[in-house]
Amino acid sequence: MTPEKVKLNWGSQKADLKKFKDSSYDDKSKMAYSIMTDKSLIGKTYEEIREIFGPNDGYFFNDTIPTYIVKDGKNKTEETWQLVFRMDKRYKVKEIFMHKNCCN
Repeated sequence: MTPEKVKLNWGSQKADLKKFKDSSYDDKSKMAYSIMTDKSLIGKTYEEIREIFGPNDGYFFNDTIPTYIVKDGKNKTEETWQLVFRMDKRYKVKEIFMHKNCCN
């Protein structure tokens, strides 16, 4: 999902990276646009992303790609979405995007 569609679907609020990992899914989804468009996260290492966002709670191909659920489909009619921090060969963030994790 594009950043523009994320903003349209869930709104936009400035990301508070210190509070992200303890925030509700509703708040995380509102911060997603800001995180996806924040160029300061590009180039961060795997370890830096884990320090900011905590352990992965999503999954995208393998465990070395940091992923974080921002919308949790609580029932079969809702979708689960996750922020994905795609890494380069040196395990530094090269891209941040939204990926549909599950269902509907």
